[in-house]
Amino acid sequence: MHKAKPHFTLKDRDYIQLSRLPLSQIRGIRNSLPPDSIASLQIHEFLHSGFVEYDEYDIWFDDFYERDDMEDFGI
Repeated sequence: MHKAKPHFTLKDRDYIQLSRLPLSQIRGIRNSLPPDSIASLQIHEFLHSGFVEYDEYDIWFDDFYERDDMEDFGI
């Protein structure tokens, strides 16, 4: 599975929107990160939920998701 690129940048911070990720990544992030890592952002006049800072996603992907993926294949 490929690592996503940032979906939004707000106040010089990059974010991933969970709903735009593959289901396996959404489940993995929700099971691995503390609930307060998942944020809501106000974009224009609307409040949107389900965002994770890209730096946290990046670490999670490299340290947990990709490693688990390799273990599934015996690597």
